[in-house]
Amino acid sequence: MIVAAASVAVNVAMAGTQDTCLALALNGGGSKGAYQAGVIYGWMHEGNPEDFQWDVVSGISGGAINACAMSVWAKEDGLAMSEWLSDEWVALRTHTVWKWWRDGPLAITNKSSIMNDTPLLEFLAETFSGFPEGVKRYSMIGSVDANTADYESWRLDEIPADLFVEQGP
Repeated sequence: MIVAAASVAVNVAMAGTQDTCLALALNGGGSKGAYQAGVIYGWMHEGNPEDFQWDVVSGISGGAINACAMSVWAKEDGLAMSEWLSDEWVALRTHTVWKWWRDGPLAITNKSSIMNDTPLLEFLAETFSGFPEGVKRYSMIGSVDANTADYESWRLDEIPADLFVEQGP
């Protein structure tokens, strides 16, 4: 049972006990992910890291990138996780997440979208390859298909380990 939730929008910390489950829900919005990483860094460095041992992390869009990254860290490793997450956002650039197809917006005539998200899949594959032990806490992410407006969600512990591995010819 979830009895306490924390989000970047609400600056509230509640210490976890055996009877509670702390959750962090991260919203989307591109560069808001960098802001979230900064807030998490601040909570861990200016507060008591034990107050921010989230049992569950979830996110959508930019928040999903953070939830994925946080999922491979044990909740008691929050300080190290916050430093790593902050460093990742310092290095992250738009072209790391998406790029235009060669035809630009005209690509919609022969592609499923006007933007190529291959860089994001490569970024996630590289990120997850650095954590061979995989997901260490309950994590769920979501996305919205820009073409159909359909919402999809995934539990990270249910995603096949080889999903992001490049397939051979």
